[in-house]
Amino acid sequence: MKSTRRIWALLAAIGSATLMSGCTAIYPIESFFRSPDHVQGTVVDQDDKPVSGATLRFDEWEHVPVPIPFTSTKRFSRARTVATDSTGMFGLSFKREGLSLETVDKAGFVFEPCVTPKSWSRRNISEQRMLPQAGHFLMYRVSGVETSGVRQVSTPEFTFTTDGTEYYLDLVSGGISSTATELADLAFSVKQVGPTTWLVTIRAVDGGIWASANEKPYAPRGDYISGFSALYGQGYAISYRTQYDFFAKTRGGRHFSRIIADVIKKTKTIQFHYVLNPTSNRFLFVPETVDNRGIHGPPHCKEHYHCDFAYVILGEGTPWWRKQDHNFYPLLPAEEFAVLMKPEGKDQSSRRYVARQLYAPGAVLEELSRSAVWQERWDVATNPATPVDILNRLQSDPEAFVRRQAHETLKRGLSIAEYLRSKDYYRQIDRE
Repeated sequence: MKSTRRIWALLAAIGSATLMSGCTAIYPIESFFRSPDHVQGTVVDQDDKPVSGATLRFDEWEHVPVPIPFTSTKRFSRARTVATDSTGMFGLSFKREGLSLETVDKAGFVFEPCVTPKSWSRRNISEQRMLPQAGHFLMYRVSGVETSGVRQVSTPEFTFTTDGTEYYLDLVSGGISSTATELADLAFSVKQVGPTTWLVTIRAVDGGIWASANEKPYAPRGDYISGFSALYGQGYAISYRTQYDFFAKTRGGRHFSRIIADVIKKTKTIQFHYVLNPTSNRFLFVPETVDNRGIHGPPHCKEHYHCDFAYVILGEGTPWWRKQDHNFYPLLPAEEFAVLMKPEGKDQSSRRYVARQLYAPGAVLEELSRSAVWQERWDVATNPATPVDILNRLQSDPEAFVRRQAHETLKRGLSIAEYLRSKDYYRQIDRE
């Protein structure tokens, strides 16, 4: 009996030593007896065409308990590699706890890292493992593409007023004017709507905007909107500088650009940095200009500056503007809000999204303010563009959270609702 215990103790000591040594060749014994899980998917380029011969590098991993008291688990991993076929498809089976995508490589292409999912966990229900988990990845072709028409521009700093005056930018010349002309590509304005709050609005005159901090050598294909507004300094002192990152499709879709709008508080100035392709091609790659983050193109969001846009994770089937934070407000027509008010399937959050939007029609906010769902009424109460009469009524709401929020919004005293009515963006959106 003592001999048996000594043998087991010896085996445990050997196993512990092996685990603690960092050896990644050990494969957990139970993994040999598991049925495999599967991942399959596609790799496409910027035009949704399959990319053949791309190499996908994965990390297959597992956490294994270390047989020593008060010791955390040990993470084992091994590299896995698979290539896409002539249709851009790949497939991979794994038995360990999880699988993570490291990168996708092919000469002449750049991998788009903002994709989802990039990690898969092994499913415990055997029926689920009958169907493979999916992965859809994007690469951009950057070799053999005509770049002679692509150019990089930085405008001089332009002094603006904070009374809502609209200014116009000609992306070809880089000129900014307070007068709209047939060469105007973007319109922007800054309105001080509270003691510490500016409302910045940027819109395309003849085209659309796609706002994100994503770095892409190609402008997006579609899903452009008329423009956006952003609250700058809401609830706190206006910061020294902020940057708005977006793509623009202008002049009826003949020009594409990647733009940084750099707004400076102290001097009340704005400067635009952008890459422009006026050849009807979405390609915006400028190989000879690489900034300090290794990004090809204009000086983008720097770590010590505040950027008002998040990266947009691709492939979720959700409009990109739904993935931005609450300070981003897309200029959408009333018809779009009507669609969001009637969510399909399980996307009940779309009504709450509408309730927070500056450009939601007053009739829609009125309807949501009387919703049986108190969270929707609370969202209306947080909306600084909610008419005062609705906020006054919500101060008597049965739910205490709604009452307090309506009081806070009224106390902040932002004059956004009146300003938006004077700008009449709804009619402008419908015309465009």
